[in-house]
Amino acid sequence: MTQSEFAKKIAAKLGISLTEAERMLDAFTETIRLELVAGGEVSFYKMMTLKTINRPERAGRNPRTGADIVIPAKKVAVAKFSNTISQEINSPVAPVTPAKKYALKDTPKAAPAPTPKAAKKPAPKKK
Repeated sequence: MTQSEFAKKIAAKLGISLTEAERMLDAFTETIRLELVAGGEVSFYKMMTLKTINRPERAGRNPRTGADIVIPAKKVAVAKFSNTISQEINSPVAPVTPAKKYALKDTPKAAPAPTPKAAKKPAPKKK
């Protein structure tokens, strides 16, 4: 899925314009990028954790010449997905639908439960 396809899905689910969805997505990705560049960690509950790690210097080999080389140390961004996501990816059944609290606009709403009618009070007797 591309970023524009993702923005279209957000716009459809939230009932907002495509421009608003693109602005939200840009702000979202910019915030994550700035946090990772600063060396921070971004966690999404029951989904994933994004962080940077230091990869140490290591020995390598040039595949063309076969010469030994030193691969310099660097920082890399990594994503660790939650067990919930991993289980859903590997599960043969359909993914779990969003909880009621987080239901989106295209999720059908259940009809309200009928309210029982109050019992009528008998009319007062005439004297």
